[in-house]
Amino acid sequence: MFVPFVPPPQSRASTLAIELGNKIAGLIQEFKASHPGTSDTDIVNALRIAEKQTGAGATRQVVVAVAVGLLLLGVLLAYFFAAKTGAGGPPRGMIVLIIAGIAVAAIAVKLVAGR
Repeated sequence: MFVPFVPPPQSRASTLAIELGNKIAGLIQEFKASHPGTSDTDIVNALRIAEKQTGAGATRQVVVAVAVGLLLLGVLLAYFFAAKTGAGGPPRGMIVLIIAGIAVAAIAVKLVAGR
């Protein structure tokens, strides 16, 4: 059975992003012309360094933090529903942890949405 590859739709870049991309591409071409031994790996590593220095990759870090937080929240909720207590409810510490987890997730989502 043949399943054709359909690339995902690309989001449209803003004019500012296009302009910045063109400037970066020009700078890379200039650098390669003045430094003939520059490899593609050097360029990729340089772009990663620039991403870290400018904070451009912070969104990805926030997304990972949200995912880990939601995973932990899921584990806590599973424990919450599985906990057997004599009082008929979850322990007080569990409620505090669940509220804190929800608050952290909400803050992280707001940070991601604000970018």
